[in-house]
Amino acid sequence: MPNNDATGSKPADRADWNSAWEIVARLAAAREGTLHEVEPPRPPAAHTRASQPVANAPAPAEPVDPDQLARGRERYRRCKYTKRDDEAEMRKRVDPKWRRVLPRW
Repeated sequence: MPNNDATGSKPADRADWNSAWEIVARLAAAREGTLHEVEPPRPPAAHTRASQPVANAPAPAEPVDPDQLARGRERYRRCKYTKRDDEAEMRKRVDPKWRRVLPRW
């Protein structure tokens, strides 16, 4: 195909484009043949074989057991592990001189 970058150049001939598309088609066919020789085609992924309908409404709420909720609150209140000390763990396991420094934004 002729170079059409210059100002005032004439448009490409239709025959040039036809030969270009023919070459592209041949390259695509050769690529497919080569890929099949290297690796056989795989079946589509499981998620593409079937689909589930998408819900348009929120899921129904599960009933809350008040007794279980009260037990959970009490367990949380009595828990002795309420403050994390990441600094001590980092000093113990990573670097004895490690210090937690919050970034200034």
